[in-house]
Amino acid sequence: MAKTIAMVKSESEKTLPKDAASTSAVDGEASEDKRLGYLLGLTLSLLNLSIGMMII
Repeated sequence: MAKTIAMVKSESEKTLPKDAASTSAVDGEASEDKRLGYLLGLTLSLLNLSIGMMII
């Protein structure tokens, strides 16, 4: 269980953009795309975790 949570945390750190706080408001399109990509990665990680829990 703890290993799985650590694995999901490391995956979410990979998908999280490093400069999320420093994105400028001028190019709203790019920051919107980054936010959508981050949410998609987080959703897939949680889905993967729930499927793994069902298998266990």
